[in-house]
This record gives sequence, structure tokens and C-alpha cells, in this order.
Amino acid sequence: MSRPAFKVVRGLKALAAALGACAFIAGCGPSPELMGGARRATVDCDHDEEARNTAPAAPRSRLAVWIQASLDKTDLRPEQRALTASIVADLDVKIAPSREGRRRIAARIAAEIEAGSLTEARLEAHLSKLARSDEAAGAAIDAAANRLFGALEGRQRSRFVHAMRQNFRLAAPDIGGKGKGKGKHGARALIEELDLSKDQKRAVRAKIRDEIKESMGSAREHRHALRDRLRAAARSFRGEQFDASGIGRDALAMKRANLTMRLRIASAALPSLSAEQRGKVAAHIRAQSDSLD
Repeated sequence: MSRPAFKVVRGLKALAAALGACAFIAGCGPSPELMGGARRATVDCDHDEEARNTAPAAPRSRLAVWIQASLDKTDLRPEQRALTASIVADLDVKIAPSREGRRRIAARIAAEIEAGSLTEARLEAHLSKLARSDEAAGAAIDAAANRLFGALEGRQRSRFVHAMRQNFRLAAPDIGGKGKGKGKHGARALIEELDLSKDQKRAVRAKIRDEIKESMGSAREHRHALRDRLRAAARSFRGEQFDASGIGRDALAMKRANLTMRLRIASAALPSLSAEQRGKVAAHIRAQSDSLD
């Protein structure tokens, strides 16, 4: 592959990731198959009629599904299963306002993309609203982590952390990495549907190149610092003393940092798209948002 062709491909991959981030900000829900598995695991804590009647509702958010699926691999006693399921259900309820906030922000972004009015200033305003909606969710994540630490024993905590790492794709199946963003709902499929002309590809490549240069550096250092703090928290959770203060804040800040860079790339590339193409991007974001259960 020639160097110019390679640059075009690299630019389109960056745009695909960025458009995937536009959809991911909606926080779309897990697949029906995954929901069915989580629902079965939730009610399996006891086989008598009373347990089935009082079992917590199946998790709805990706975060809750991710945690529950990891707990299901942790070899818990029946009473621990019931307790941890209630912790996850409580977390699911408390982060619901943040999920709804993401849905509303996604709808606004879709409308502005379709109208061609998504500016850097408007993007920053949306991200600021997202940060505010995440504040209560961060505190709820901290509280749930502390409660889970108390509910699990030493070896169980290690198994739980290991399962969380194995199940990471449940939390973010549409963004980055091998096998992500593919399929009929993925950003790569959207890029193919846009059918960019050669001139558009060149324009997109140039804008993405400039935006990536501007977004790197301090932004990358910030993301790495957040990642290191989260890794330290995971190591601490395996031990005998743990305080979750700031884990939820850091986890959500990590997500926003990644989204910020990708959304800026997307907003830089959007002026090169036609009205019809912008409409397809907006429809993609709305479809992802509407898949919330």
C-alpha cells in the first residue's frame, strides 16, 4: 500500500472511531442475549418461589451488566449472590439519571450534526453537561464498590477483578480494539454507508491529521494518569483495605477523555460531509440511543 493510500485508510479509521464515539455517548444498552443471561443469573440465587418473587430486576445499564456478569464468575455463596445482586440493582437505579442524560445529549448532538451546526463551542457545552450528569453516578459507583468489597472475601475479590478484566467488552462493545465497532450497528459499517468520494477522503484525512496533533500530548497524559489510578484501585480491591473514593469519578472521566478526543475528530470531519451523509450519521446516533431499554 502506498503511503498516501495508507494515510487515507488511517484517517478513515480515526473517523470510524470518532463516529462510534458519537453513538457510544448515548450509552446504548446490551444485547437481548446478554440481558437474558444476566436475567437468568440474577434469579438463580435461590430456587424457591420466594427468592424468585423477590429477586432484583435484571441489570439494564452496561456497567451493571458488566459487574453482574463478573460476579457470576466469582463462585459466591447463595447469600452472597443475593447481597451482591441487590448492590448491583441499587447501582443500576442510581446511575439511571446519568444514562438518561447521555441519551438527551446524544439526541442534541445528532440534531446538530444533521443541521451542520455542531461547532467546537457547542461540543464543549455538551461535554460539560455530560460531566455534570456524571457527578451523582460517580458517587454511586464509589458506594457500590465499597459495598462489594465488604460483601466479597479475599480470593473472591481477586476472582472478581480478573472476571471484570475478562468481561471488559461488555462495558464498551462498540469502541476501539479488535472486533469492536463492527457489524450492522458499528461505525465501520456507517463509514461504508457514507460512501465518501475521493475528494472527501482527502479533506477528511487533512482535518483529522490536524485535530489529532492538537488533541495529543496533554490529553494523552491525562488519560494515562486516570488509567494508572484505576489500575491502582483494582490492585487495592484485591487486598485487605480498600477505599473507593474517586473511582467512579475517575472511571467516568476516563470515558469522557476518550470521547472528547474522538468527538473533536468527528466534528472536524463533519464539514466535509454532504447533508445526506450528515443525516446518515445522525440517524446512526439516534438508532443507538433508541436501543436503550
